[in-house]
Amino acid sequence: MAIREIIAYSHEKNLREVRVISDSRSALMALNSLGERRQIINVMKKSVNNDIELCWVRAHQGPFGNELTDELSKEATARDTIDYKFNRYCVELKYDVRRKY
Repeated sequence: MAIREIIAYSHEKNLREVRVISDSRSALMALNSLGERRQIINVMKKSVNNDIELCWVRAHQGPFGNELTDELSKEATARDTIDYKFNRYCVELKYDVRRKY
């Protein structure tokens, strides 16, 4: 679901050289599979172009952001409600900084 959202967002904002980093090997493998039957995956595959790079990171290890995400997801599962926040401004700011420098 998150990968689908970032693909849609990158197209909406006409972003170039987008890198999606995920610890979901199965999701990334499905997007690279030639014989995928799930419609949602095939729609996403058609949307991914050369400007979007899909990267896998090992879960529970590695980059600080992955470890932080794991910690926050564990905290979220203990709660009765889930807060959903996606700050598009931060994504655009990071993209602009990388593009300029």
